[in-house]
Amino acid sequence: MAIVWTTTAGSLGTIEERVAYTKTLTAIGATSFSVLAGSLPSGLYLTSTGILKGTPSEVAQNTQSKFVIRATDGTSSADRTFTITVQGPDAPTFTTPAGTILNLTDGEFIDTTIVATDSDDNIIKYYQSGGELPPGVTFNHKTGRISGIVTPEQDLSDTRVTGWDMNPFDQQATQWDDIYRSRSVSRYYRFVVRVTDGNTEAERQFDIYVATADEYRADTDRTTADGKHSPNSSISVTADSSSNRTPVFVTPEGNIGVFTHENYHIAKIEVTDPDADLLQQNVNTITYSLVTGSLPPGMSLDTTNGEIFGTIATQIDDEITYTFTVRVLRTTVGSLNVSATREFNITIRNDRASQISWTTPAELTI
Repeated sequence: MAIVWTTTAGSLGTIEERVAYTKTLTAIGATSFSVLAGSLPSGLYLTSTGILKGTPSEVAQNTQSKFVIRATDGTSSADRTFTITVQGPDAPTFTTPAGTILNLTDGEFIDTTIVATDSDDNIIKYYQSGGELPPGVTFNHKTGRISGIVTPEQDLSDTRVTGWDMNPFDQQATQWDDIYRSRSVSRYYRFVVRVTDGNTEAERQFDIYVATADEYRADTDRTTADGKHSPNSSISVTADSSSNRTPVFVTPEGNIGVFTHENYHIAKIEVTDPDADLLQQNVNTITYSLVTGSLPPGMSLDTTNGEIFGTIATQIDDEITYTFTVRVLRTTVGSLNVSATREFNITIRNDRASQISWTTPAELTI
């Protein structure tokens, strides 16, 4: 009896790498099946009953395998040619949504990360493939981290402003004419990030909006070129208190000192106030506080300047690390308070403990 194939010759389709696959081949009258020529995709095998199964191995790119299967009843046989394509690596997938990822004010500290994942578990690298980041900001191609303090972009165009001053003593009006030069510009920074796993890649477009501090800065009393004030001029300005930005830590997180016990030590937490130039003198006050963890015994935090100081208490252990979180609070007029926190640690060592060597065994036999 002749063998009649019922499984159509040609492509058996495209299958995914590292995903289990099963396909049953059928031929009327056949009692066994075998691979006559060619080769199956790596990771797949054919049973004698005609079941093609297995988990395709990872491939660098889409790979087609062509093979001939023989169906037989022990006496007669029939051959049929098939192909299977194993789909290559999947492109990395962004988890950070496209579009605007940050709204900032110039002088503010950026610390954000573009995130992508790879289903093939390959190492992902990040590249800025187009557009531009705000001045002062850097892009880490290994991690996708975007960080730095935004530097205001300058607009050097001239703006002419004229008006009249009235002298209350002699009732004489004086015309003034000034040229102003804007200091910074509000704008969107649009850039494209390309991610690659070494085989495939993907791109996505993002935006960062930087608002100039000049949008929030205003002088209700201005001085002309001849040194005269013009409070009654025709210029109208409004100050916006929304320019109230978070203090920025200068001291990196993590370890800020390795000290020895029974000695006096000082460490300092440094911060900067991005709004210091926007506020009048003595309007803003920065204070420091400990919110979690503990300092080494004997050390204290100065709440006014961020110094951690004191004579460290006697310690029995060779080395102990104390982890703690410091909050900096910036207080302004009108109780427009903002704060930031960062985790630090200090390591205390007992140098004398490491110098002592026991000669008596830890266990005594009697």
